[in-house]
Amino acid sequence: MRTTSGRIARRGPGHRTPAISPTAHSLTLRQRASRLLPVVGAAVLVGYLVASTDIEAVGRAFAEARLLAFCAIVAVSGVGMWLADSSILAWLLTRAFHGVSGPVRLREAAPLKGATYFLNIVNYNAAALGIAWAFHRRRGVPLLQAIAGIAVMNYLDLVALAVLVVFGLLLGADLLAAQPELLVWLRVVATATLGGALVVTALVQSPIRLRLLVWLRGQSVVKPLSRLTPGQTLAGVLLRVAFVMGYVLVHYLGLWAFGAEPSLPRLLVVVPVLTVVGVVPLSVSGIGTTQVLMRLLYAPMFVDGREPGPVIDAYSTASIFGFMIVRLLIAAFFLRTVLRDMKGDDTEESP
Repeated sequence: MRTTSGRIARRGPGHRTPAISPTAHSLTLRQRASRLLPVVGAAVLVGYLVASTDIEAVGRAFAEARLLAFCAIVAVSGVGMWLADSSILAWLLTRAFHGVSGPVRLREAAPLKGATYFLNIVNYNAAALGIAWAFHRRRGVPLLQAIAGIAVMNYLDLVALAVLVVFGLLLGADLLAAQPELLVWLRVVATATLGGALVVTALVQSPIRLRLLVWLRGQSVVKPLSRLTPGQTLAGVLLRVAFVMGYVLVHYLGLWAFGAEPSLPRLLVVVPVLTVVGVVPLSVSGIGTTQVLMRLLYAPMFVDGREPGPVIDAYSTASIFGFMIVRLLIAAFFLRTVLRDMKGDDTEESP
C-alpha cells in the first residue's frame, strides 16, 4: 500500500490480510475448470480417436488423397473466408452502432478479425469477446454494447444455420433416415430458431411503441439489435447464409480431394451441425468433437470400398489443422497492432 508520498506504508501488528470469501474461491475454481475443460475434452476425444482408428489406414488415406489440391483449397478459402467474414463484420457494426460510432470499413474490421484468430484457437466465443474489447477501446463504445453488437453476429449465424438445415432437408428428405433421432432434433431446433427469430423481430424491431417494448429496446444488451431494421436483419441473415455456403463449398471440395463423392444437400444439413458443435467450448478449436461427429455424418459419402472411418479421420485432421495454420499466419500480421488497442495506451498508477 502506497502513501501519497509514494512510500510503502508499514502494516501495523494488528493488520490482517482480508480473507478470500468462499464465494470468490468457488468462482476461481469455476473459472479454472472452464479454462481446463476444452483442453481436457480435446485430449480425451483425441485419445478416443487414436484408440479407435486404424493408424495405418489413416496414413494410406493421406497417401491416396489429392494433397496439393487440398492444400490449395485450404489456403485460398482460408484467406477468402477471412475477407468475407470481415466484410460482413464491418457491415454489421456500421449498422448496429449507427449514431454511436462512425462507419466501420473493411481495412479496420479485417485486422480485428484476423488478429483474434489466435483466440479462435481456444474458442470462437473468446475471439468474439476479443473483437468486442478491441472495438470498445478503439471506438469508445461501451463495452457491454460492444459485446452485444458482436453477439448480433452470433444471432444472425444461428438463424442462417437454421435456414440452411431446413433447405437441406427439403432437398433431401431421406438424408438422415438412418439417424431418426438426429432428424427430429434438427427439425425441432430449426423450427424453434426460426420461430424465435420472428418473435425477436416483432418485439425488438417492430414499430409497436408499447412502454415495455420501448424500455426493452433501450437496454444496452438489446440496443445494437434494435438499431437494425427488419430488412437489415434479413439482409444480415442472407449474408451469413452465403458465408456458411462458402464453408459448404470448401467441405465439398475438400472431401472430393480425399476421394469422397460429396452430396450438396447432405452438406447443407451436416455443415451447420458441425459448426454449432465446433463452437461449443468442449474442446480446443472443435478438435475431437467435430471429428467424432464427422465419422457418423460423412460416412455415406465414401462409397469407393474403403473403410470410411480412417479416411474421414485423415480428412478431419487435415482440414482442422490446415485452417488453423492459415489463420495463425493471418493473425501474425495484425496481432501486435490489435493487442495494443485491446490493452490500451493509457496506464493508471496504482494507488
